[in-house]
Amino acid sequence: MRTVLRALALRQLADGKPIREVAKDVGLTPKTVWLTSQRYRRGGLGPSWIYSWSMNEQSGVQLSKVSA
Repeated sequence: MRTVLRALALRQLADGKPIREVAKDVGLTPKTVWLTSQRYRRGGLGPSWIYSWSMNEQSGVQLSKVSA
């Protein structure tokens, strides 16, 4: 769910909406929207979307170890 909200936020930012308006629309804090936009600018939709969003968390899910 968090990933979907952050993707919606990025979409609205791409459309030119201000961070505070986007945060209100998707139900996130302005800081979360800003951090999401900065992560996207640094790395696109790569590992930051798969691994933990917390800068303090060191663990993440490795896709190669996930089985269906």
